[in-house]
Amino acid sequence: MRVLALAFAFLPFCAGAALAGPMPVLPDLPPLPEISGTIDSGGFYAGVLAGWGGGAAVEDGLEAGIVVGATMPAADLLIGAEALLSGNLHGGGAIEAGLRLGFPVGDSFALFSTAGLGYDFDRDAFAVLGFGAEADLGDDWLLRADYRANLDLSGEAISHRILSGLVKRF
Repeated sequence: MRVLALAFAFLPFCAGAALAGPMPVLPDLPPLPEISGTIDSGGFYAGVLAGWGGGAAVEDGLEAGIVVGATMPAADLLIGAEALLSGNLHGGGAIEAGLRLGFPVGDSFALFSTAGLGYDFDRDAFAVLGFGAEADLGDDWLLRADYRANLDLSGEAISHRILSGLVKRF
């Protein structure tokens, strides 16, 4: 009997929420922003790179170049080919072509390595080895930084370059 009396005593507290009325209508939330592509979506790209170059075979100084290429995803890797036309403040220039192999680190960052061949307009042919990183800035723009070591095939010493810049994916 006491349990029944106690249950009836708490009944008004339990029924209050049920008698409060309908829930208010919540406003619609704005849609989430869409990302145009992730770092591993691949495709053609072109951009401008600038930085420092120097070593035993060349004068130290500023360098700038135009890079074009294509990247395609393959499983968890990024495989690509690119060409770079570069020049420096001392009047020298080079053209190089090579392959890239990399992997994405999350949706907006990638690490890669580069290997290829090039021709320096002042000296001769050279091999290129390097590595770098890309960060997705959104709207198909990438911030890129890479290190390249040029190994002269004519027997001269190694030269080094550190380049960074903006790249646009198409």
